[in-house]
Amino acid sequence: MYKELPALIKRKAEKQEALFRVDMFPPSLNTEKLSPKHANMWSFRVDMAYRVIFHLSKNIVVFLYIGHHKDIYRFKF
Repeated sequence: MYKELPALIKRKAEKQEALFRVDMFPPSLNTEKLSPKHANMWSFRVDMAYRVIFHLSKNIVVFLYIGHHKDIYRFKF
């Protein structure tokens, strides 16, 4: 999915990922837990339109999705 992103979004995603590695919950990332809450699925903001979806378990983060927020709910986790 990352390969298909526009170059500008890739640069923003890399910047946000670097911030995420330092602190998962700064206000600028707008990190939030997704429903259902027991699934440990989270998202953070790349910009106003793009999101990264990740799974968090025992301090291990696995990035699952990056794309436009309108497409998130079509993606099967």
